[in-house]
Formats: sequence, C-alpha cells, structure tokens
Amino acid sequence: DMPYVRFSPDNILLVNSLGNFKVDKVTITKNKVLCKFKDFDDVDKVKSLVGKEVFINTDDRSDEFNYDYTKENIWHLSTLLGFMVLDKKGDKLGVIDNIDLSTIQHKIIFSNHIVPFVKDIVPVVNVEKKFIVVDLPEGLLDLQYEN
Repeated sequence: DMPYVRFSPDNILLVNSLGNFKVDKVTITKNKVLCKFKDFDDVDKVKSLVGKEVFINTDDRSDEFNYDYTKENIWHLSTLLGFMVLDKKGDKLGVIDNIDLSTIQHKIIFSNHIVPFVKDIVPVVNVEKKFIVVDLPEGLLDLQYEN
C-alpha cells in the first residue's frame, strides 16, 4: 500500500456510500492519513467522514508519468519503488524507498536523501532493468529526508 500515491492531490476517492470526493491536501504520518477534500471547509460536513472507509479507482491515480513523452513509455511513479539509484559513473547510491507526491515537484527518497524528480537530475529511468541514474548538483546529497 502506498498512501502517498493513493491519496495524492486531485485523486478521486469513494468514501463508503457517501460518494466521490476529490483530494485537496494530504498529510501522511506513520500511523494515519489526514486527507482534506475540495469543498469540505465546514467542520460539521467533515465530521460525517471521520473514520469512514476510503476507496480509489486505480485509473484515477495522479502519478502517471510519461518520461519520454511517447505513448509507449507511460508508467506510474510508484513503479520506481525498489529501483536502484546509480550516479552517472554507475556507482550505487541506494534504493528508492519512498516517493513524495505532496507538492507539484515530485521527489524520490533513497538512503535518507531527497532528490527532485526532474529530467535534469534524473536523466535515465530504466523501468525494464529497475534502475535510475542521477546527475546530482554539488551538495544535493547533503540534504537529509526526515519522515
């Protein structure tokens, strides 16, 4: 289960039989997911949803990614979980263990490092062989990710 993908902004969630709701913002901790839905600003309206089961249609996921801008190469960012991270010399830096989709700029997380997922920094994604290559600016690995 990947809550950062499942509850990413603009996903449509089905809450019990109450209907479909669009995710506005999400905060994910180790033990819970706090989800704010669009147009749910009234406390009484929100209380009716507390503790309800939530479902998502996998076709509505917002992490679809087309790295090469071709119809043949479309995959979901969650596919990268477990991929090896290599530097441009081919040295192993770690394994992707998390993906942050909470902002417009997606980030990959490996070995407690957080790296923006942009083509300039991640020039190679090999889905078939399950690795990415990063070309990191000086000092970027000094940034630590704390969950």
